[in-house]
Amino acid sequence: MEVKANSFIEQIKTKIEQFFANLQLTSHDLIRYVSCFGIGFVSGLVIKRYGKYLIIVMIGIILLLSVLSYFDFIIVNQVKIKTMLGFQASATFDSMVHGLLSQAKTNFLEFGIMLLGCLLGFKFG
Repeated sequence: MEVKANSFIEQIKTKIEQFFANLQLTSHDLIRYVSCFGIGFVSGLVIKRYGKYLIIVMIGIILLLSVLSYFDFIIVNQVKIKTMLGFQASATFDSMVHGLLSQAKTNFLEFGIMLLGCLLGFKFG
């Protein structure tokens, strides 16, 4: 009985491997797509449940930093922030948006899967 169970499991395993080989997907690709979907789904849940609070907190932080910077209590180094986010020091807002859109075009499938996960998380959250 155990031999039949092992052979049945092996048959299922080979069929799954053949299916992914026909789609030209490796296990790394599948893990990347599933993780993109999961990240998008969790993001959608968080946005649905805590979206208004996140927006209020972000606006409050930006206002607080602006006021503290205006009165010279702190210095906001925008060059360091841009380089930390992966942009050039001389990048403008337009060039940063263009760079983000080009990355979305390059990784279209991952971006689409993440967006689908976010929409489903927002709907079911």
